[in-house]
Amino acid sequence: MINVMKDRIVGIVLFWAAAAVVPCVCLFIISKVYGAVWFSIALLIYLFIYRPLVVIVRLLSLKAIEKSDTWKIFIPFWADKYFKTLWFG
Repeated sequence: MINVMKDRIVGIVLFWAAAAVVPCVCLFIISKVYGAVWFSIALLIYLFIYRPLVVIVRLLSLKAIEKSDTWKIFIPFWADKYFKTLWFG
């Protein structure tokens, strides 16, 4: 039971870091060092490529979705129905 809770907490912390904290820090650094154009490009890459891939990996590891349904995560706002599972599950 303790190992299950520990694994769950580690998964939550890693997802928070991979989906929110690290990308925000990187985007901030890119905006300060390279300027607005590169910030905009990096933001678009984050929104349309990186973030959906992180969500897919998390949902597959939690067995919340089937592998055949992973393409749906690229549809805007589709992953919102898994919000609680992603961030707290």
